[in-house]
Amino acid sequence: VFGQSQGLDAAIEGVVRSTDGGGVSGASVRATNTATGLELSTLADSSGRFRFTLLPAGNYVLTVEQTGFATLKRENVSVGAGQTATVDVQMQVA
Repeated sequence: VFGQSQGLDAAIEGVVRSTDGGGVSGASVRATNTATGLELSTLADSSGRFRFTLLPAGNYVLTVEQTGFATLKRENVSVGAGQTATVDVQMQVA
């Protein structure tokens, strides 16, 4: 079964940056599938990078939060089976 599903899952990756261009370490990134309500969360690494793998293909809303910054939402992030969507975001100081 595992071999049959390879290449069918989707991924979303990107970098969370501040307005000065630096990575926002530890930012909370949440991906919500708009059709199913499936919600996954991760933290940006020390460079601001994040990645979600093994996602069902579909449309997602990304919500990014970090203390001292305004919450950011990116809607209509569409990713197909076997594809990786790259979504870089810039957070504004709150």
